[in-house]
Amino acid sequence: MILRPFLSNQPLTLGLLLPVVAIFIVLNSVFHYYVPFEWLDLGLLGKVKAFPAEISATLSVAIVLTNAVFLNFLFNMHDFLERNNYTPSLFYVVFMSFSHSFYYFDSLLLVHTCWLLAFRLLFTLENGQNNRAEVFNIGCFFGIGMVLFPPSAGLVIFLWLSVRMMKSLSFTEFLLLVLGTVLIAFNGLMFWWFEGHKIGTNLLRLNAMVKYEQLILIAMGSVMFLLLALSMIGVRVRVQKSSIRFKKINRSMLWMVLGTLALGVAELIFYQQVEWFSLMFVPLGFLFTFAFIHTFWKQVSTVFFYLTFLLAVIKFFIHAGWFN
Repeated sequence: MILRPFLSNQPLTLGLLLPVVAIFIVLNSVFHYYVPFEWLDLGLLGKVKAFPAEISATLSVAIVLTNAVFLNFLFNMHDFLERNNYTPSLFYVVFMSFSHSFYYFDSLLLVHTCWLLAFRLLFTLENGQNNRAEVFNIGCFFGIGMVLFPPSAGLVIFLWLSVRMMKSLSFTEFLLLVLGTVLIAFNGLMFWWFEGHKIGTNLLRLNAMVKYEQLILIAMGSVMFLLLALSMIGVRVRVQKSSIRFKKINRSMLWMVLGTLALGVAELIFYQQVEWFSLMFVPLGFLFTFAFIHTFWKQVSTVFFYLTFLLAVIKFFIHAGWFN
């Protein structure tokens, strides 16, 4: 089965991501579940004419695969498990198949990249070391994410808590973290204002709406909670035999998961959309792997993973009315 090779420590396994991505791209090209938008929304930078569909899809696939490999690199580099494991990249790709960003390029994909770059710096923070440059750059990367996707500003407190889990920040480091975030976000707001736009709640709903079936909305919301529950069970098993440093990284990712989950639920309730849930897939990509380290929960998680993969596939057929 597709999961087994990724549980090994063979880096060539990453090549299997290509046929997985191809499955979803082909299905979408046949059933047109996700359609390209006329305009590319860049948050506070405004809207520009979208790329042609073929170019947009190619860019999206390239960035998704790059993010997946980069996420997996960070996972193995920082010894989340005793040996290398390549399931984080698979989980990220499968989870992203529920998002419009997977099929056509948009600013959310760039936010994922910014977050991964921020996490790369976050994992290097240590008590007793001068990390002024790192915390400032973490704030800058998060600020870029806020410019590209304004609703992510709601996660700023979770970011600061995430950084605080890694080390006790000095007053100077905390100011640099805030300055890095605010400086970029302020410039984005000024650009938005000088372009003649109003600064208000309209910034929270910039993206075009994706037409979701009610069943998909319910299933997607349920999937997110079950993924989180299984991840928490696995994390609890892992922390019993882990270093203090891993526990810090784990708590840091937990704050980001909780924040992005809350943001996704808010969009589901107020807009009947699930696009914001895709922000959750970055930190969850690190944590869901731990659901496979306990013998019993590995079996449960394996079954659930394949059910998730099945749902990702059959949503196209539901959309086409095959089950009506």
